[in-house]
Amino acid sequence: MALQQRFFSKKLNILIAHNAQECIAHMSVIAKFTCQPGNLAMQTKVSKVISQLSGKVAIQVLRQIGISQLQSEILLDCFGSLAAVVAADGENLHNSSVDSMTSNSILDFFREDRIPV
Repeated sequence: MALQQRFFSKKLNILIAHNAQECIAHMSVIAKFTCQPGNLAMQTKVSKVISQLSGKVAIQVLRQIGISQLQSEILLDCFGSLAAVVAADGENLHNSSVDSMTSNSILDFFREDRIPV
């Protein structure tokens, strides 16, 4: 019951569960990602995956969050990797030759209910 009280009070995007067993499995995964030391281990794994993505895959990831092909290429040319784009602050994004709407979209997406990478 403690997991339910902890996580059902938070705004989660969509978490599909077809039965109680899947629901418990999802809550368990969320707990692992948000509690020490599990979240640190996952942040390390995700950072490694993001840093190893090829340019084409990184562009596809940025396209999935609504960034145009051109803007995605500009971001990758400027920052060098998707990991650097994710870690960039507002000032660096605004200085990267992308428009303010794009930089705000990136900041909003990676700030909203995400585990920091």
